[in-house]
Amino acid sequence: MFKDVMNRWLTTGLFKETAKSPDTVIMTVDEGRKRFVELKDMTGYKFASKYLGGYPHWKALESSSFSSVLDEWKEELEVALRCEALCNIGVQADEGHFQANKFLADRGWQTRSAGRPSKEEVDKRINQDAKVTQEARRFLTPITPITK
Repeated sequence: MFKDVMNRWLTTGLFKETAKSPDTVIMTVDEGRKRFVELKDMTGYKFASKYLGGYPHWKALESSSFSSVLDEWKEELEVALRCEALCNIGVQADEGHFQANKFLADRGWQTRSAGRPSKEEVDKRINQDAKVTQEARRFLTPITPITK
């Protein structure tokens, strides 16, 4: 069912937008993306087991011209997983957990490559920190009454 007449895994032929024949279509690209993200499995194993001909089929899809679409699916899944994790950390922070609050305050979700940060990154961080400091001072500074 998932192979062509030469016994090769179908790749782009699985999706309505890229298939040459409607006989091989099993879903649209958007349906595939939604299913992939819902399964919350970055490896693709669950998706391959449930919707394809198994993990070897997934590997064939990854090494095909469809790989750029899979990269977009993985990027969306990563953002969804990070969002979910940050929400969970936020709940922990609301309960007073020090490490959760420290993670949020230090922007622990931001990743960057090793090495010295660029001038733009440094300037951006300085501006963000200045805004945070300004807001903190506004809330922490007692209001002095106006005297006449």
